Amino acid sequence: MSEHWKKYSYHVEPDADTTATKILRLIGQNKRVLELGTAVGSMTQLIHEVNACTVVGMEIDPEMAKMAAPWCERMIVGNIESMDLTETLGNDLFDVIVAADVLEHLHDPWACLHKIRSYLRPEGFIVLSVPNVAHNALLAELLNGRFPYQEKGLLDRTHLRFFTRTNLEEMLLETGYLPSKWDRNRVAESATEFAMDWKNTSSQVKASLADNIEGQTYQFIVKAFPSTETGWMQKTGADLQSVEQTRQKLEEILNLTLAELASAREELNSTQNELNKRIQEKELAEAATRTINSALGEAQSILAGIQNRPYAYALRRVVMKARRMLGLDWPS
Repeated sequence: MSEHWKKYSYHVEPDADTTATKILRLIGQNKRVLELGTAVGSMTQLIHEVNACTVVGMEIDPEMAKMAAPWCERMIVGNIESMDLTETLGNDLFDVIVAADVLEHLHDPWACLHKIRSYLRPEGFIVLSVPNVAHNALLAELLNGRFPYQEKGLLDRTHLRFFTRTNLEEMLLETGYLPSKWDRNRVAESATEFAMDWKNTSSQVKASLADNIEGQTYQFIVKAFPSTETGWMQKTGADLQSVEQTRQKLEEILNLTLAELASAREELNSTQNELNKRIQEKELAEAATRTINSALGEAQSILAGIQNRPYAYALRRVVMKARRMLGLDWPS
């Protein structure tokens, strides 16, 4: 048995914030799921065990299909592009169809999306993920005249199609789907497979990419409903729920901001009161200083006048005599 399957095997922490966990959250619980491209079953196992879903798997590679089969109600081995789904699936319908990093491997992903749409239940939806060819690290490679295919990643050698946010949305709309939820797996340029080239990229090139809003988007994760009447209703409901969630978050932020503002105002008032108190104390101290200085000045004037008079000596003797009579010593 060859070991080419190893690059499709990965461990997922259910509580982490990765492409796989974001897909799991979009799928939901207790669904009937058709998973396109199960590979060795890394995602399949989680859909079955963590999300408690029933999974029908589809995989082109017989060896990998065998590895993913234990978590599937049924495993279909074959090529989705050439397969007759009417014969393969019959009247089977699904709550969710998952295509995680699959569409970029197909010759005609448009035809595939058309093909699977009729196998969704009325309230069903698709969940997909695709790499973002407009990641800054990859754009820098292009600007430097390179397009380096890799064993895996954004330029996996087996990728036949490449997507940006815009042409992915266009493809979904053209094939009869209404995107209702967009999410992203963000990876910094220095953490990609092009990290070394990015490090050596000129500051001018990096500056030219600074405004790329999807510059660190490594993968897009999308939930989309078919553009039927029910699909429109489902999308509208999902949009309203998203708006309500946003409103609640904004309300929480507003309440927190108001509370912080009230606390700041109270602290400001306390500081102002303390400042006013200090100012009053300063004014009283200055007034007392002025009074003391005035009294000292007046006393010095009186003393100077007394010292300049002829009877100052006699007065001093009288004072000394009076102190002796009172039992007081004259200060030294």
